[in-house]
Amino acid sequence: IEVERAMVKRLRERLEALWAANESTRVTTPSVDLAFVHHPVSYTYFHNSNHRIAAWMEELGVEIRGPAYYSRWCIERSASE
Repeated sequence: IEVERAMVKRLRERLEALWAANESTRVTTPSVDLAFVHHPVSYTYFHNSNHRIAAWMEELGVEIRGPAYYSRWCIERSASE
C-alpha cells in the first residue's frame, strides 16, 4: 500500500501520543508478545480492531468500501494506477 509519508508520520505521532497518555494502564500479554493500553473509546462490536484499521487506512488516504465488522480485507489498485 502506497501512502504519503507525511500522513503516516501524523498517524504514528497521534497513536504514540495516545499510547503515552495511557502508559499507566499498560497490560502485557506474553502469550502473544503484545502490550496493550486503555483506549478512550470502549471496544465493542461497533468499535473493534477492524474498525480501527479501517479508520487508520482512511486517515492515510486509502478508500474503504463496505462494513468493517469482519476481517475481509481485499486490496485493489485504483483505476488511475
